[in-house]
Amino acid sequence: MDNIVLNIAIVIPAYNEEETINFTIETLKEYIESLSEKYTLVFVDDGSSDKTWSIIKKYIVKGYPIEGLSLSRNFGHQAALYAGMEFCYSKYDAIISIDCDLQQDIKAIPRLVESFKSGNEIVYAARNHRESDSFLKRITAKLFYKLMSILDVALIKDHADYRLISNKALAALLEYKEVDIFLRGLLPTLGFKSEIIKFEVSEREYGISKYTWKKMVNLANNGILSFTAAPLYLIFILGLFITLLSVTYVVYGFVSKIFLDAVPGWSSLIVSIYFLGGVQMLSIGIIGLYVNKIYYQSKNRPRYIVQSFLTND
Repeated sequence: MDNIVLNIAIVIPAYNEEETINFTIETLKEYIESLSEKYTLVFVDDGSSDKTWSIIKKYIVKGYPIEGLSLSRNFGHQAALYAGMEFCYSKYDAIISIDCDLQQDIKAIPRLVESFKSGNEIVYAARNHRESDSFLKRITAKLFYKLMSILDVALIKDHADYRLISNKALAALLEYKEVDIFLRGLLPTLGFKSEIIKFEVSEREYGISKYTWKKMVNLANNGILSFTAAPLYLIFILGLFITLLSVTYVVYGFVSKIFLDAVPGWSSLIVSIYFLGGVQMLSIGIIGLYVNKIYYQSKNRPRYIVQSFLTND
């Protein structure tokens, strides 16, 4: 494969990125032209309300090596990325996904390709450190990976969605029918030969991140609910523990009544009521989250809807 010129797509989801899209296109175009493989930039406009799509169209008309999809509304980063990957299926030898802000080091692209040439079907790019993140973001990320490890969910630590996936691995990925997809969790389950490479994270050049805390919480929630039933088992264990504790308390109450002539206290009663009520609400909430996923999955709605697409043909 060393002497073969590969045809590779770089899939880039974009949502309200008019401030940075020009920089992204010009930077990537200049860089890929210095590489030996043939690259095409595939932008997925995730229902932007600004000029993102019109700017992408402008560059396609200019003859840049770009293809673009415009989704009918904002379906979310994972759905937009999946749309771009599905659009590229069978048209390219491999697909590289990267964020539109280019904080992920584009100079790692040749290393991703070399790893693919050496026989790896999936190549994960993981950041070297999180020093550029805020303190709160570093702590929450660390807790998330720790929790997923405890729940026995296979995740690549410090890997977001910067990766290379071969056409062969993509064909297997497209067999998954989940509506709410969590690509970071799905890809390790494919079982193909893979490798992890490290890269440096840089500061964002233009604009601000559109990935809000709410979106990050939803992503983490989706990752947990999609790959483990551990929370349901925890509810069972907690219920069993409270049942045993209650039996012990009943025995203690009878002994106190008979031998100590004790009067039941108001405080212990209130604490018990609030404690059991809180546990019940928490348990119902967790069960409700799983039922909600089943509800949306049963509707079998499309992950995304393409409003229009343009190619450099």
